[in-house]
Amino acid sequence: LMIRRPPRSTLFPYTTLFRSIKTIKPWVKFGVSPSGIYRNSTNPAIGTPTSGLEHYTTLFADTRKWLQEGWVDYLMPQVYWYMGQPGANYAAVTPWWNNNSYNRHIYIGLAGYKVGDTTAGIPWKYPTQIPDEIRLNRSLANVYGQSVYNTNSLRSNKLGFRDSLRLNFYKKPALLPAMPWRDNVAPNAPSALDAQQFGTDSVLLRWKIGRASCRERV
Repeated sequence: LMIRRPPRSTLFPYTTLFRSIKTIKPWVKFGVSPSGIYRNSTNPAIGTPTSGLEHYTTLFADTRKWLQEGWVDYLMPQVYWYMGQPGANYAAVTPWWNNNSYNRHIYIGLAGYKVGDTTAGIPWKYPTQIPDEIRLNRSLANVYGQSVYNTNSLRSNKLGFRDSLRLNFYKKPALLPAMPWRDNVAPNAPSALDAQQFGTDSVLLRWKIGRASCRERV
């Protein structure tokens, strides 16, 4: 799906798309993953101190407006650069997105595919690059998580960075971040809760909510 900013001031059905999803499948969270740079500018009110491809002008994608208007539930900019990279510094771009979330969720796309590839920059030879980026993400209140591109980089475990994620950053389960503008109603308290041992490593839970009966193995 590609959504573009009109090259002139015309009505465009962003709201129609978002409202249609809410009406037809209200449980679906809708978001977009644009390139990492919104606009190049030394003025933070306009963009970031970068010099790369900006999707506002090049792709006609006014993603900040989508956030401002609440037309997306989340944005996942592809910030596929290293900390301190000239023209596209991860440490400058990511905080800008944090400061322009407009009460929507920001998830950051990480360049796992560049780990170990010195042709993409010498800093990618260090296994600490992705972990350091995650540490920065977690220091920003409006960045709710990250996504690693691509799957092959995780499978190959270049420089052992997957092990670092598994053993340190993601060693415990986490709840999905809440989106109160979608649903802020707590579920009914369960009744008739029963727990039984299931095999050697699981527990079988049974409970009732109103007339419905639910089962889940944990």
